Amino acid sequence: MREAERVVDAAVEHIRTRSDESLGIATLNLKQRDLIAELLDERLASIEAAEEYRSRWHKVGQPLFIKNLENVQGDERDAIIISTTFGKPPGAGVVRQNFGPISKLGGGAD
Repeated sequence: MREAERVVDAAVEHIRTRSDESLGIATLNLKQRDLIAELLDERLASIEAAEEYRSRWHKVGQPLFIKNLENVQGDERDAIIISTTFGKPPGAGVVRQNFGPISKLGGGAD
């Protein structure tokens, strides 16, 4: 949750101060992607410039995105925020050393 909130803070700051640059957010897992998407939607609902930003970049074919590692390949934006957090599984005392596709041979690339 803590990193998701910081990623959302960074995205909001980007939209407010660098509206002339497109933005993407990449995560290393689906749960973090979904959490960031939810938090960002909540925050952007109260920011006037957010809808204008989204609309403008959508019209030029570079909409704001939040994607997990497996789906971000090939996407280009002026800025990309990367969320790398993996947490402890429920009931575990340590973080597993399995970081999804990035742990595999080739780093998730096919």
